[in-house]
Amino acid sequence: MKFKSRITLTSVGMEIAESRVEELGQVTRLLQTGFQVAPDAFILDQQLLHWKYHENNPEWPGSRSFVVRDGEQVVAHASVWPQHVVTPKAEVRSVGFYDWVSHPDYRGAGLQLVKELLAKSTVMLVVGGAEITRKILPRFGFDQVDTVSVHARVLRPWKQFRTRPTRRGWREAGRIARNLAWSLHRPFPTGSWRAEIIEGSTPKQFAQLEQEATAAGTLHSTSLLDYYLKCPAVPVHLYKLLKEGKPQGYFALSRVDGQMRILDLRVIGVQSDWTSACSVVLAEARRDPKAVELIGWSSTPQMKTAFEQNRFQLRDTRPLFMYDPQRQITPYLPLQVGMLDDDSGFLSIPGDPYLT
Repeated sequence: MKFKSRITLTSVGMEIAESRVEELGQVTRLLQTGFQVAPDAFILDQQLLHWKYHENNPEWPGSRSFVVRDGEQVVAHASVWPQHVVTPKAEVRSVGFYDWVSHPDYRGAGLQLVKELLAKSTVMLVVGGAEITRKILPRFGFDQVDTVSVHARVLRPWKQFRTRPTRRGWREAGRIARNLAWSLHRPFPTGSWRAEIIEGSTPKQFAQLEQEATAAGTLHSTSLLDYYLKCPAVPVHLYKLLKEGKPQGYFALSRVDGQMRILDLRVIGVQSDWTSACSVVLAEARRDPKAVELIGWSSTPQMKTAFEQNRFQLRDTRPLFMYDPQRQITPYLPLQVGMLDDDSGFLSIPGDPYLT
């Protein structure tokens, strides 16, 4: 999938185009204003933004950042996140869009930019989004087709307390007691399942493992997994899952400050296999001495049950929006999606870094 590099909006004298690397400073200032964050906020890290927008991505080699220009001024921005969705009937190229902001004096430009992105797309998936985004998406033809649940498990409650930026006085004692109790819950037995960390490039075998483990959902090529492993802002690790020594799936973890995140988990097997594999993920997360909390998404019954049986706590639900006018994907819900399908696995909220 590829958009035209330049589209002129003759009616208003502006143009929509792929952003240039040298415009990253302007885009950053626009993001800072739109998201109302400090100039040194993690989400504005220049290496992270360059990686998201301009670093070579095998699913989208060119710029994934689009802007509206008024002359040489960048007045609106949105970026796309390439996705690859498989169903029992077909494989579909899709995208998600994020980092959507516009200058206060050019609100219409931001809307026009989204319309142009949609005009060049056949399918779009968006999980969550800011309140204003959730209100606007249905106006562009998106339907809320499902929800994604966010689960969390406390790993080190005392260290979590000490690294929490803001504390709520006497209420904090209750939270510590609660989180301590949650952290002591026994996980599901791992049985004959274990994990092996992948060093270097992703083995070609992973593509077949993911396809066998996914009835309907997003797929990630080995070259795309390599792209994620090169994220400059947070550590990302990939693991092979083995049952009785035989490869039966994989998972990926990132850590943002003290929060470990399950970017993806794919398992070949029945429900008990998913639950045992999730327990293996939990054990691997505990190995990192800096990790105080582990979070993950569930969009299918197997993932939800795996989290519940490993005593994760449900902390949030987010809408799954889909733009699918030709109904290529909608009939095959629920879809297996995860934090590899947008930038959720790589963002930091310093003032509120934990879900528990």
